[in-house]
Amino acid sequence: MRDVKKDNENRAATLRAILSHVEIDDPGFRLFLKQEISSSYRKHKQNDISKETIRRLRIQNKKLLEQVSLLKDRQKQMKTDRTEVLSRQYQLIKLNNSLSGALGSCNICWGENQNCPSCSGNGYSGWRDVNKRLFNIYILPALEKIYRFEINN
Repeated sequence: MRDVKKDNENRAATLRAILSHVEIDDPGFRLFLKQEISSSYRKHKQNDISKETIRRLRIQNKKLLEQVSLLKDRQKQMKTDRTEVLSRQYQLIKLNNSLSGALGSCNICWGENQNCPSCSGNGYSGWRDVNKRLFNIYILPALEKIYRFEINN
């Protein structure tokens, strides 16, 4: 890039030197040559500036594409994490409903919230009918273990 610039400057200097030695009395011709030399110099200078601008824009574009790629990867990971969290939340809601059914309690607050829309704070164990199947799965094994332990002692 610098060699081209130096080459253009050398050409302009050479043309100026030649122009100074030319013995032409026509001021219009001398003016025309000076304008052509400066026009040529400006075109090359603008061309160099345009090439540098394009080079910088390409670098910037490459960096932006890399950032977009990283953001896409992060978005995919966040979507996967969100799906896992929602799946775990669904499992916990299901377990909460099963345990509250096994105990016959309110599945929203378990009787601890006076402003509960479902039980008004009365949803402690035994508040509603116990689900016998869930009771046998979750509660009965614990009771059997406790009572066996107390009988043996």
